[in-house]
Parts: sequence; C-alpha cells; structure tokens
Amino acid sequence: MATVEEYLSSDKTMQSLTWLAIRDSAWWDTHSSGQSVRAKGDANRVIWSPYFNEYILPFGKSGNKFVVGKAAKNIIRKTVLLLDSDNPPNLDELIDKLKSEVTSSVANHENDFYYVYPTRGGGNKFIEFGSHSIAIEQFILVVLELSKQLSRYGKKYEFS
Repeated sequence: MATVEEYLSSDKTMQSLTWLAIRDSAWWDTHSSGQSVRAKGDANRVIWSPYFNEYILPFGKSGNKFVVGKAAKNIIRKTVLLLDSDNPPNLDELIDKLKSEVTSSVANHENDFYYVYPTRGGGNKFIEFGSHSIAIEQFILVVLELSKQLSRYGKKYEFS
C-alpha cells in the first residue's frame, strides 16, 4: 500500500483527483437561467502549472487562479494528521478544519497566495471567481472520497 506522500506524488493520481474535484464542485453563478448551475466543464480548464508545480484552474488571462493540486494535497495531509491524532474530529469538525486549505490555495495575478481568499455564503460555502465559484465542502468531500479518507468515517460521497 502506498504512503500518503507516494499517493500525492503520482502525477496520474493528482491529474485525475484535481479534474474530478473541480468537476464536482464548480458552479456557474450567472447562468442565463437566472440560477446557479453546475459548471462541470470547468474541469476541462484544469492545467499543469510549471510555476506552481501543481494543477491549477485559471480564471482569465491575468486573473486569480485556484491552485487545485495544493488544496487537494493539503486537505489529504491535514486529514491524515487529524484522524491519526488522540482526539480525531467528527466529519463536520473535520470539514470545518479543512476549509482553510481551500481558501488559502488561491493565487493572484502576480502568483502570490492570498492568506485567506474571501468566501461567499454562510459558513464559508463558496470561493468566488467572477461568474464562477467552487463549493468548498463539495470540493473537500470529493478529495476525501478519492483519497480513501472519507471511508474512515464509514461514509461515501456520491459523485454527480
């Protein structure tokens, strides 16, 4: 069985994980229907960044970028540490503790990371990039499911 770091160092694993995490957590907030709709096509815009040495989701030519690989890797690493601790959190507590791994994985047009990127919705529900957003909890749950960490709670995330 691969260690966490071996799992995270596999390019094929990270490419698949980042693509699926964006597919299942991206939203188009200004759809012509007047409703927010799933933006599964955003997954097709996930690219490798030599600068970050991670997979990213860029927003505009000189806009912010969500460093998806960084967020996913930090979620998995922090989850392993928390679940292996003497006082592991329940699932709701874990998700709350992991939200900062998502909000701190956004870089500006100069490639500097925000300390904490602003969120929208009560309880830090979305990180917003103009007309598109990422549902933070959905992103976390997909990463936990794909990395086999969610099964430690006896739960399964249903992919849509």
